[in-house]
Amino acid sequence: MRCTRSRCGPTLRRRSRPLSPGRGKVLQTTGAAGAAATVTQSIGVDVGNAGAASLSLDYKVVGGEGQIKVFLTYDDPQGRARTSTLEVTAGDPPGAWTPWTADIGGLRPRPSRVKEVRIAVEGGTVLLDNVALTVR
Repeated sequence: MRCTRSRCGPTLRRRSRPLSPGRGKVLQTTGAAGAAATVTQSIGVDVGNAGAASLSLDYKVVGGEGQIKVFLTYDDPQGRARTSTLEVTAGDPPGAWTPWTADIGGLRPRPSRVKEVRIAVEGGTVLLDNVALTVR
């Protein structure tokens, strides 16, 4: 995962390796049906005063019917911990790389500080690349 504003640099390092021509290190995650595999990254990014903030990633289902969800843990403006679930795909068959982006500024209650990003994969093997939290 990388934060873009001040360029936090890549921080998601679990079992990433070159798996796809033309890409750098890609994370391969396999989750069985009914038993999700998760990848978690703790961060601390202030988004409360930002004009816009988005979470993006590229994914490619390479086996099964991959279901991907992102769980975003954040503090609201009152300092209460919140978690939002963002559905990336409900079950795509194997195919090409697909970009995905979510406007996290549109969540309610609005995030003030993002604390954790957890990606869960179920029902297949998925490649993940270019996971980024962008604050503008």
